[in-house]
Amino acid sequence: MIKEFNFIKTIRNEIRLFIKIISSIVLLGIIYIVFTTAQYESYISLYPNQQDSDTSSIFENISGIVKQMGLLQSGSLQNNIDISDVIFSRRLHKDLLSQTWIDQNGKRVKLTEFWGLDRPGLISSILGNNPTENHIREVGILEISDRLWVEENPTGLRKIYVKFEDPNISAQIANYIGDYLYNFISNELIFQAKNNRMFLEERTESAQNSLQYSENELKKFQEQYTLAIDAPDVVLQRTRLSRKVNMDQEIYFVLVQQLELAKIEELKHRPIVNFIDRGDVPIDPKYPRKILVLFSSFLCGVLIASLFAIYREETYSN
Repeated sequence: MIKEFNFIKTIRNEIRLFIKIISSIVLLGIIYIVFTTAQYESYISLYPNQQDSDTSSIFENISGIVKQMGLLQSGSLQNNIDISDVIFSRRLHKDLLSQTWIDQNGKRVKLTEFWGLDRPGLISSILGNNPTENHIREVGILEISDRLWVEENPTGLRKIYVKFEDPNISAQIANYIGDYLYNFISNELIFQAKNNRMFLEERTESAQNSLQYSENELKKFQEQYTLAIDAPDVVLQRTRLSRKVNMDQEIYFVLVQQLELAKIEELKHRPIVNFIDRGDVPIDPKYPRKILVLFSSFLCGVLIASLFAIYREETYSN
């Protein structure tokens, strides 16, 4: 109780210094808010479209048989594209850097020009070093990576956020990413479906030739040895040839089914991703978060002032 009383007494005695410390820290927060470039936030929300239930059930029924026979490439019927991987890919970031955007003043500008990455800095100007194209691109990719993030909900909903100094460009980038995702996933699925169909066509033709060869071999054998001949060696050879024809028929039948389904998948048009919200032009800046900065500054000021009061108390007590 004595220490607690001395600590409170120290704060009361040094109340002016206590207020000065808190005010100084809060003033630093205000300076940060004033001199930090305001950034606007825009976002799009979407969820990936699931495979249609009618065709997916058929695929599940026969794909296992085909895979056991070694006739289907593993994973060819599945879509394993992760949206986050596409969002944070260098390919998309370089594409964003190459595009021309319209700012809130109606001026067309590229991101490297907007950020001034093509202009040498103070030290580079003194040393006479001009930024190279590769350097500008790498710095631009890092800038874009810091301004994008993805929020994934357990329901499958994805929100893609973009923060930028210009509200118009922020919304344009968000919508461009949505269109880029749609085209990328659509082209990837079409490419997979085409490869799957071509692979199955080759396997079906090979199975058809194998079936025809087995049937001809059985036909020749039956012409040479009639059913009336029941010698053990003849019966064994006839059984083997018949079994080979039955196996080739089963393989050919499954492959024909799989080929027809692959053709349907290639020709079928369905939405790849379903957009819930498109990017709107934000009205007010989102960053810096003024209330959060001021509140954090106040708490830091109280903490620093309290530590100083404790230090003064310990010093005077000793």
